[in-house]
Amino acid sequence: MSQKRKMQATIGEMYGWTKEKTFKTQNPSSEEIHNPQLEQQLHEIFGSLSEDDINKETNEVEEDDNNQEKIERKTKRKFRMEWLDKFDWLNYVRHEDIITMKCSYCQKYRMSGPWGLGNGCTTLQHDALVTHEKSLVHKDAKRRWINELERKMKPIPDHIRQMEDENKERVITTMKISYFVCQEDLSLSKYERLCKFLMDAKTPYMPKSQDYSSYTNRKSANDFIYCISRHLEQIQIKNMLESPFFSLMVDESTDRSLEQHLVVYATYLDSKGLGPPISQFMKLKNVIDGKGKTIYDSVSELINVRGLQYKNLIVVSTDGASAMIGHENGFVSFLKKNTPNLITVHCVAHRESLATADASKKIPELLCVEKIANKVYSWVQNSPKRSNELNDLLKIMQIDVLNVLQIHSVRWLSRGEVIIRLVKLMPAILTLWKNEKKTSSWYDKTRIYSIQFCFHMLADVLGELNKLNKTFQEENVDITTIGLALEVTISTLSRWFLRKETFAEGTTYLSKFLSDSQYGYIEIKDEGVVIDRHELQYISIPAMDIDYNDIRKRTMKPCIEGTEESCQQLTEGYIESLIDSLNERFPDLPLFNAAKLFSPCYYPEERHSREKNSERWLFKLFQHLQHTISEDIGLVPLFDVKACKRELHPFVDSLNLACEGFSMKEAWKVFRNTKLWHKTYPHMMKLWQVVLTIPASTVDCERGFSKQNIIKDIRKSRLGLDTLDALMRISLNGPELSNVDWNVVYGLWRDTKSRRLLDL
Repeated sequence: MSQKRKMQATIGEMYGWTKEKTFKTQNPSSEEIHNPQLEQQLHEIFGSLSEDDINKETNEVEEDDNNQEKIERKTKRKFRMEWLDKFDWLNYVRHEDIITMKCSYCQKYRMSGPWGLGNGCTTLQHDALVTHEKSLVHKDAKRRWINELERKMKPIPDHIRQMEDENKERVITTMKISYFVCQEDLSLSKYERLCKFLMDAKTPYMPKSQDYSSYTNRKSANDFIYCISRHLEQIQIKNMLESPFFSLMVDESTDRSLEQHLVVYATYLDSKGLGPPISQFMKLKNVIDGKGKTIYDSVSELINVRGLQYKNLIVVSTDGASAMIGHENGFVSFLKKNTPNLITVHCVAHRESLATADASKKIPELLCVEKIANKVYSWVQNSPKRSNELNDLLKIMQIDVLNVLQIHSVRWLSRGEVIIRLVKLMPAILTLWKNEKKTSSWYDKTRIYSIQFCFHMLADVLGELNKLNKTFQEENVDITTIGLALEVTISTLSRWFLRKETFAEGTTYLSKFLSDSQYGYIEIKDEGVVIDRHELQYISIPAMDIDYNDIRKRTMKPCIEGTEESCQQLTEGYIESLIDSLNERFPDLPLFNAAKLFSPCYYPEERHSREKNSERWLFKLFQHLQHTISEDIGLVPLFDVKACKRELHPFVDSLNLACEGFSMKEAWKVFRNTKLWHKTYPHMMKLWQVVLTIPASTVDCERGFSKQNIIKDIRKSRLGLDTLDALMRISLNGPELSNVDWNVVYGLWRDTKSRRLLDL
């Protein structure tokens, strides 16, 4: 703007010259005043300016005034010292007349933004301070500063505990993951992948990273597993020491890496002898050989390490091998030197299988049946083409598609399952063999009447025996049911096959075969239409590489005629031999039956009969439990026989009235916590506790070996014994995840070694 125009604008403002070229006084209410002389002077100064020029000049002046006011207002924003008192974290820096504000917390912990790593905040306003104080970055930095200050105020041990507590929940979470892996029998390599998955899923209380120090690696999983196993083992030892009596189940086997192992299970009463009987995995031990002395040394070491008392050991259950029950060098013979009152029980499921095998060996024709069964298995399994042809034919015949099984001598149910499966597949197998030249000789042997008869007869007999064996294999089987199940099986077999007038009535397979083969052939029908026919041969069974002469010297003569009558005679001889074998294999059946003393469901209704039975049962129990002890040994008898006899009848009457119809274990649930019973009948209750701890079989040991082979499969054949033992204990004995005391497990893990303090 020119000097002239500035003067014009200034004078115009002084005299109140508006855009309408009028002059106003300072009083807005005053009237306009016209001064011709002043107007003439102004006209000479302004010259010939137009009205637009004057308005333009006036606007420029107003803009200059506004800018000047902004500059003056901006210079008024300055740092105020009172802010330092209000915000204790505030710092300010002056550099060449420029003041910036910084946060001491954000600077110390190098937080992002101008208040921390940046050059500082140049907005010198109170609102900027309040906004930063409410920000998440400032709050995080302040929290870290407070935690550090608290740590500095505590002694070093308290610092260590505080850091451990902060990581405790994260460590326990990883422990739970390893526990899940063990219970599901997964490979430990899955542990790392599960940890990563849960971290990606933002699971609470997981480590922040998957570094080696965050306990998400396999080595940490091993440490967790050992601590969890140790915790479960401590609980078991405590419960066994509190139980008044316990029993052992011992068996040996070989794992996939051909290492010979000994598995030990224990049966004891929970809750200091007042709880239910519990059967648990105890230990997996490595043995150099299968000798009785080696087994005794391993078991004896286990008993001594756990602090158990030999006097409380009641029963040892084994598989009946010579190394276990040998008279001179057997495991039990060595153990009885420490425990003269020890009772030995041969596994009932194993005994049933041995009795079946013994009876079958005496009948040559049954050995022929077994040989044909193995031939069918090898013929089908060695050729995928034959297997597909068999499956296609089964579909055409509307028979369930089933796989051919192989007989395994070490599996209790194998022989019965194979024969039953083979009988179901027999129509299709005969049809295939009939149409194939290479198997014509086997087709001729298989359609011999006596062989088909034996197949169907064995399907019924072995099927019934398998039911008996499955009863013996039940978990926590009630020993009072063993004798009853055995009697029912023997009675059923006798009714089916030892009555000539009703021979085979009630059977499933043999009765159908006799009906279908009455005309000398077997017809295979599809929806009522005959699609094939197989003529039966009524001839004697060929030798089939069997030494008949040697068998005849020791047992009965084989079936020669091949008629139905001779087959019935063979069946009667086989069933009688089987019943005799079962009775011979169960000499301790009176002990199991005597346990009915504590099972009201076996009590007769008539009082006199009930008293007679109870006296007989008590006498049988003492025959097995109260062995004769010479006076020079100086051992205290396990029971007071006279006191038990005094308490017998009142005890039985009370049990009958309170628990009529109950089984032994059901009645124990009612009275185990009743102090009056323990006070009134102390000797009978003690005898009841002993009976409850008697194991009838080593089925639990077999389950342990099955679990061993599941855990130590082909891909994990290098698992060490300690790791395998810990994995089996967690998988077999581990409770629900919520029932584990993780604080105790964490304490065991923390105290195993000195650990570095890390922020997880």
